[in-house]
Amino acid sequence: MARESFREEEVTFLVPFIEKAATGDILIASEIMQALDSRLQRKTSLAATYNLLHRNSNA
Repeated sequence: MARESFREEEVTFLVPFIEKAATGDILIASEIMQALDSRLQRKTSLAATYNLLHRNSNA
C-alpha cells in the first residue's frame, strides 16, 4: 500500500511536466531536478531525477 501511495505522489509531482511535454515542449531534466529539490527541501542528484522519470515513464 505504501508503495502505491509513493507512486501516486511521484505521478502527481510529474503531472505539470507531463502536460508540458504533451503540448510538444521539451522537458529539461535540470528543471525537474530543481522542482524536486524544492519539493523535498533537499538536494537530489540528476540520476535521481532520471530514475524518477524512468519509474514513471508510462504514467
